[in-house]
Amino acid sequence: MVARISEQESEMELKQLKIDYLNFMKQSLRWSDENTISVLYTLLLEQDYLTQDQIMELTGLSRAAVSETLKSLIETTNLPILQTRKPELKKNYYYAPFTFDHYIKHYLQLSMQATSSNLDILPKFLHRLQSIKTESIEKKHFENYLRINLLVTYHYSKLANDIDSVWDGYLSDPNYMLTLANEHMKSEIDFEDFIRETLKKSRTNENDSLYKIKQDFVKYAMESQSVYVRSRELSAISHALMIEPIPVTQDYLIEFTNYGRSTVSEVLTKLVKLDTVEIVKKTKDRKKYYKLKYSLYDYITIRSKASTKTIDKIILMLQENFNKRILTLNVDTKTKKKYSEFFLLNIKSFKIFSEIIDKYFTVIYDKLSIYK
Repeated sequence: MVARISEQESEMELKQLKIDYLNFMKQSLRWSDENTISVLYTLLLEQDYLTQDQIMELTGLSRAAVSETLKSLIETTNLPILQTRKPELKKNYYYAPFTFDHYIKHYLQLSMQATSSNLDILPKFLHRLQSIKTESIEKKHFENYLRINLLVTYHYSKLANDIDSVWDGYLSDPNYMLTLANEHMKSEIDFEDFIRETLKKSRTNENDSLYKIKQDFVKYAMESQSVYVRSRELSAISHALMIEPIPVTQDYLIEFTNYGRSTVSEVLTKLVKLDTVEIVKKTKDRKKYYKLKYSLYDYITIRSKASTKTIDKIILMLQENFNKRILTLNVDTKTKKKYSEFFLLNIKSFKIFSEIIDKYFTVIYDKLSIYK
């Protein structure tokens, strides 16, 4: 009886460890929606065929949420989940055909590719800016913002194309060191060449204005990034503030974005709490003015470095919590080995992820230094 209770307790502790791991990943990873992380990581964690009911039990998601997420994962070619049926049973079973490191590598690749459309679109905005003959601080600031984004996108796309060989190098050789002194990272982006190519494909609008170009850009940024940002409104207002060199009022943002006062106010409050936007007061002026808290260079680098900090926290939690916990549970050796090896592969994969990002960003930071 005592042995049975002990065994039941161990099973409950193992289940709780799995649930804690899934919740931790769901809260830590922002490169996909929470349901996708919950379902995909359940299948990766178990390394086995699971029914929809089993997935529901571990994730705590509703049947509809699990069903919809599985359908989405089955249909995608980037992070595939497969469906099958066992001969003796009528139920559908789901499984992840690749190992954990395969999915993490593709997450990295997809996040780099997500901005690839900027290589075609941003030069069009730079071309339109050149048609504005008057020079101003606002125009120069916006131009610098576009150039910073184009430069980052240029190197992101190179990393995306090169990720397989870079990742395999780390996996095959523990002492592998990424050499950045190669042709693709030494290459420089030719902004004027990008703009010349755009000029061949587009016409200049004589009635264009700086205000209209900025509005069109914010609309593009909102639509292209709404998948990765939690709200379209947050994306639009964040970009509207980024492209302004001076503090602006809430009224300006309402007019510029066409959002209601309550929406703009709510987003500004959130951005201030996130410590990315600050309130500025002017002498003898009761209005509140809002501005990006950091320079464009600092904002880009802070956002980029935040991703490696997140990964480092994940690695620490995996080492100090999950892997240590599984080793102390009173479960059979095979089970203990299975989950310990899974957590160790997590750690290894995230370490590779972190080091690649850190090394590539180091090069990008150096190239961005002219915008300090």
